[in-house]
Amino acid sequence: MPWTICPGHASNKPEAGVTTAGTKTNDVECTACGEGSVSLIDDALSACYELPDSDGDGLLDRFGYDDKRSEGARNRSLKRTRYSIVKDQDERDGPDGGGEYDQCPFDPNNDEDGDGICARATPNPKDNVVTAGNRQAELYAKFGAEQDHCPFDPNNDADQDGICDVNAPGEPKDKDITTYDFMSNSLVGWRDMTCKGMPDKCPQPTMFRATPLAPDKQFGKDEQRDFKFDRRLREV
Repeated sequence: MPWTICPGHASNKPEAGVTTAGTKTNDVECTACGEGSVSLIDDALSACYELPDSDGDGLLDRFGYDDKRSEGARNRSLKRTRYSIVKDQDERDGPDGGGEYDQCPFDPNNDEDGDGICARATPNPKDNVVTAGNRQAELYAKFGAEQDHCPFDPNNDADQDGICDVNAPGEPKDKDITTYDFMSNSLVGWRDMTCKGMPDKCPQPTMFRATPLAPDKQFGKDEQRDFKFDRRLREV
C-alpha cells in the first residue's frame, strides 16, 4: 500500500513529520511540527526535527537540521539528494509551528550595538555558510562570520587605537576619540581649522597638512623618509 506523504514546508501546507513509520500493512502517521521544530521535505520517512539554540537566547538555529530526503523509493525517484546546509536551509523567519530563527546564532546578545556584526566567533565549518556573498549569508547578520570585538560600540573603535569607544558598564572606554595613526585611513576627532563655528559643528577634514615644528618650517630628508602617511596626505 502507498504510504501517506507528510507535508513539509515545500508542500505549501502546514508542515508535519512522521510519528509512526509505515509498514507493509500499516500506513504512516503524520503529526504537525510543534514550536521549535520543523520539517522541510514532503515524504513518508522524515520526522519533525527539533531545532537547537546554541547560544541559549530563545531563538532557533538553522544549523543542525537534517531529514531523510535522499532515502526511500519515492525520494530516489524524485532524484533528491541529501540535505545540504549550504543550499537547503529554511529561508523563512521561523517554522510553521512557532519560533523565530536567530541571525546571530552564537551571540546571545544578538548584535547589541546594531552594527551588523555578531559578538562571538562563528565556529568552523559554519563560518563558510554565513560568509558575506553566499546566498545563505542573507539569512544572518550583515557581516556574516566576522566577530565584533567592540560589541557595545557601533563605531567599532573609530580612531583605531585599540580601545573601544563605548564599552560594557564598568569597563574602560575611550576618553579621546581622536586618531593619531594616520595609516588607519581615518581622521576621526580632527576638525577643519578654517571652520569658525563650534568644534562639534565643524566638518571632519578629508585630508590634512603636516606642519613641521622646526624654526625653518621644513622637514629634513630623514624626516620625510620616516614620515608615515597614507593617501589622505596632500602636502608636506
